[in-house]
Amino acid sequence: MTVSGTLGSLLQGVSQQPAYIRNDGQVTEQQNMVSDVVRGLTSRPGGDLVGYNTTTTAGLDFKDVIIGGDSFQIGVAAGALEVIGADGLPRTVTLDAGVSAYIDTEMEVYVYDNIAYLLNRNKVTAMDPSTTASEALVVQDEGYVTSLGGEFSHTYTVSLEYDDGTVAVGTYQAPDGTTTGDAAKTASTYIVDQLRISLLAHANHKVATLVTVSGSVMRITGTPLKLSVTDGSGGILLRAQANTAAKVEDLAKFAVHGTLVRVVGAKGDEDDFWMRFEIEGATIGAGFGSEGVWREWLNAYEANAFDLTTMPHVIVRAGAAFTVSQGNWQPRRVGDSETNPVPNFIGEAIRDLNGFQSRLVMIAGPHVAMSRTNIEVDFWKQSATTESASDPIDIMSTADTEFALEWIVAFDRDLIIFADKSQFIITGSIALTGSNASMVQTTNFEMGNAARPASTGRTLLFPFSNGKYAGVKEFFSSANTAASDALSITQVQDEYMLGQVTSITASTNFSTVLVRTDDASTTHTIFVHQYYYDGEKKAQASWSKWDFPYAIRNQFFSGSKLYVLMYDATLGYIQVALDLDIPDNADAGYPVALDLLDSFTAVVYADAATAFVGSYIDLNWIDVKLVQGAGCAVPGQTVLSTVSNLGGGLYRHIMDGVTVPVGATVWAGLNYTSLVKPT
Repeated sequence: MTVSGTLGSLLQGVSQQPAYIRNDGQVTEQQNMVSDVVRGLTSRPGGDLVGYNTTTTAGLDFKDVIIGGDSFQIGVAAGALEVIGADGLPRTVTLDAGVSAYIDTEMEVYVYDNIAYLLNRNKVTAMDPSTTASEALVVQDEGYVTSLGGEFSHTYTVSLEYDDGTVAVGTYQAPDGTTTGDAAKTASTYIVDQLRISLLAHANHKVATLVTVSGSVMRITGTPLKLSVTDGSGGILLRAQANTAAKVEDLAKFAVHGTLVRVVGAKGDEDDFWMRFEIEGATIGAGFGSEGVWREWLNAYEANAFDLTTMPHVIVRAGAAFTVSQGNWQPRRVGDSETNPVPNFIGEAIRDLNGFQSRLVMIAGPHVAMSRTNIEVDFWKQSATTESASDPIDIMSTADTEFALEWIVAFDRDLIIFADKSQFIITGSIALTGSNASMVQTTNFEMGNAARPASTGRTLLFPFSNGKYAGVKEFFSSANTAASDALSITQVQDEYMLGQVTSITASTNFSTVLVRTDDASTTHTIFVHQYYYDGEKKAQASWSKWDFPYAIRNQFFSGSKLYVLMYDATLGYIQVALDLDIPDNADAGYPVALDLLDSFTAVVYADAATAFVGSYIDLNWIDVKLVQGAGCAVPGQTVLSTVSNLGGGLYRHIMDGVTVPVGATVWAGLNYTSLVKPT
């Protein structure tokens, strides 16, 4: 069959359609090439050697982060975590006790305020069942009776009911006011003292029950108890509290430091709250009679703290060293499970972290949880009695279909939540609060969950499966409609990428997207998508692939450079940098298209047996291309060499001393094949 037409500009990359229906500029195969709308079709940049090391753990899965303005790659494997800098060299990492048990193979890292949060996406979160710490801060089984004054002829009583049902009663009858000195006998301090005397004298009073008075407050302690009072004035003048109080006004002026009281609301448990008496400088259980304040507190007798072994951990940088420890996740400090319930991610595995409107955002199951404003480690309400705009936000979608949230991406002032079969939007056009936040289902596309979606600036890219092949869709909001949509950008390359997508990396400056998959045949390959928009029209949508000499473990963009981290069993992790501006080599005067490119200084070589005198360089590679540099006969031209195996993976490349004099610079690197098969 003959197909006639034009080659176009060869900027549209690979198409797997039949040749007669391909667009101009599409090709059958394109390898190690760049489809640049300015330069045209050129070879990809060579990979300058940045550094390599053999000290880092093998088989790590890397995430790239920026901490303190510097780029780092955090590699994880089961029980292990390593950090490699942009220079390809390892950093010192200290794991606190117990941390290694949290680190597994499916991890994510998110940096918030220069703290890297390390997330195990499969670890089910839990509460710490221990209440020992919170119980040590409170005192219960305390009873207090407060007199606010008295009236003539009124009878005042205190009824103390023990656990066994017996009741001890203290009674005081105020005088009628007709006798001199009667007024003093209606004073609040006099009334509580008379009640104390009467209560101690009652036949049912138990010796272990201590009754003391400070001013107008009587304290009863030593045993669990219930208190009730009457004053003949409807409870206005004599008030009581034990482990519970009917209202805030019943709380005593004086109590021991740490006294915990549950204030019973009008709507049942849902509006109850807890108060603790605090005296500055006092120890728990002491200080009765000293000035203090009642503060909102928590139910100290139920689980209030997270099990930190199940929560995201933190990676803290100190210069060139890193420490991994459990996170400082705040416990509940007010309320209880009714008024300040546990976040909905408890009992679920947190699948992703991100930041939005000065809050840390987590997704787990069908739930989205946002921290308190500006306090990323706090997921509890500030008060159990009043709502605050800065309180945490806990929402879920009302979508009918089942879904599991997988990824969070901040995009175009909104928060896009990707589920396995749906996509959701949390609008950021307003300041979010617990009362106005909502998660709206916007599209229903199935996606792979092994790779985080990536932003191109104007769209979001996410992976999907096409049988044994991988594809990528582009999520966007149309300017002409209120709806969102997602279109495949691999529609004419539907059998191009084998396996499942494991990473998507985008450079908005160079309109380039890099994709890697998990298929064994593509471990050395990055699939490259280059695009160009002419207004709202996508004028270029090119797919091709770049091959590298070793298995790729990570890639990230920094400025004009693409950093690629590879692994070799002998050399360890090898970092190269590809400058997408494709600058000329300083010595050669043109871009040297070699991988692992580095400069070496020639050393004198003499062979006594043959009387040969020349120069040499020692390299870790045998099959290299050598290019003359500064001080050589013809900088920019290649050099022939004789190779001698020194053992231990080291090779000596011996060169002619006239072409490469001793002390001259030689550039060395590995060849790669640039290939285009036009339609």
